[in-house]
Amino acid sequence: MIPVIDEAIIQFNIDEVIDTKYKNLLQNQLRYIKKDWNIIKESANKLYRLLFKPLSERTEYERKICERCCNLQNLEKIYKQFST
Repeated sequence: MIPVIDEAIIQFNIDEVIDTKYKNLLQNQLRYIKKDWNIIKESANKLYRLLFKPLSERTEYERKICERCCNLQNLEKIYKQFST
C-alpha cells in the first residue's frame, strides 16, 4: 500500500498493449482483481488499521506483519505535503 496523489495516476488501456503475453498477463490480473475486489479491499483496510494501531496494543504476530510493511504513517505525511 502506497499513497499516491491523483496527479500521478494515469489511465492505461490494456487493449492498446501490443505484446500479447504482457497483454494476457494484464487481463488475467484485472480479472482476478475484479473477481476478488471485496476481499482485496477488506484485506487492505484491515492492514491499514493494523499499521495505525498503537505498538503497545499489537500482538507479536501483528508486529511481525508490520515489520514487513512500509512505514505508512511517514508515507502519508509526505503524501499530504504533495497533495496540498
